[in-house]
Amino acid sequence: MRFTRMGLILGLCPIGAIAQSAVTIYGSIDAGVTRVSSKAGHSVVLLDAGNMAPDRIGFRGSEDLGQGYRAIFLLENGFFSDTGAMRWSQSLFDRQAYVGIAGPFGVLTMGNQLDNLLPAIGATLTNAALSGGFNEYHPGNLDNLAIAPPNAFDPAVFANSIKFESIDINGVKARASYRVPESGPVRASSYSVNYARGPLSTGLAYSRYNKRQYNLAALGITDLLGQTGLSAMTLLKTDAVSTVAAGASYQFKNILLHGALTHVRMESGGNSESYRSAEAGLNYRYTPTTTGIVGVSQTELGTRKWTQLSLSAVHSLSKRTEIYARLTDQIASGDATQAAIWGLGPAGVGHKHQSAFRLGMHHGF
Repeated sequence: MRFTRMGLILGLCPIGAIAQSAVTIYGSIDAGVTRVSSKAGHSVVLLDAGNMAPDRIGFRGSEDLGQGYRAIFLLENGFFSDTGAMRWSQSLFDRQAYVGIAGPFGVLTMGNQLDNLLPAIGATLTNAALSGGFNEYHPGNLDNLAIAPPNAFDPAVFANSIKFESIDINGVKARASYRVPESGPVRASSYSVNYARGPLSTGLAYSRYNKRQYNLAALGITDLLGQTGLSAMTLLKTDAVSTVAAGASYQFKNILLHGALTHVRMESGGNSESYRSAEAGLNYRYTPTTTGIVGVSQTELGTRKWTQLSLSAVHSLSKRTEIYARLTDQIASGDATQAAIWGLGPAGVGHKHQSAFRLGMHHGF
């Protein structure tokens, strides 16, 4: 939906500025019914939202400054269509809010922005992104490939950040971000490079956080890095966290192959632990409007392991509207005490198997 300033603004702004400025409203709404085999030890049926794509509404604007330069801004809010609630009640534009300038050199922005792991890998080259399934992100999301609600403990989105994104040069695009710590202890930087040419797309990203804290309740973990009694209220404290992620996809006519790897190193008080994930997927478009998708992944945190399989069928009713069915199945092994499909919560102590079947509808605008 595209607007130029009209009406009352016509009497307030110069005609030249009106002709050169534009604001686009965009968004996504997703809702469906999910049956979970075990959640906190019990089977449950949910009417939940934001699965194929996060529920969000955004405003993107630009103004032509001449000589190839543009002033730009973006404001994006996340919400839940099943309740109408904001995704993060303490922040109106929790997903993104930035202003900047775009020119022949690239784009320079400042504000609340994404860790470069997301645009480089998480939102483009993962099973979750290419199958349209939020539950396909890795257990606990410790590799930060999905946007989790930001809060004072877990700065998943780069608040107070400066970001530069290069222009596309022969299919190569690079990004660099730095999170200004202001009065808090959390410092962060993030870098990525993507290459896309013809049927091949690849990405590589690196992020580093100092003094980051993790909520491990989603994995049912109560002790790590020598810290005990961990819960949703008692978070894991780290001195430093570094994450490397790589991914690739290749299109063979109506078949898309894709895969991704992540490695997270967490350090605290002289102790360290690694979180590793590997995944692969295949999308097969067997009619112009219907696609079948299979994805597999394995995630390890020390001696804990989670193995996941997903099967999906997506049917497009139009360019903007889709209906879909998805089965996600996860098994915990090693020292993992329970399965924990991302976004659904842990299965319950001793429940090492968790499955979810979902029927949903998604509309983008």
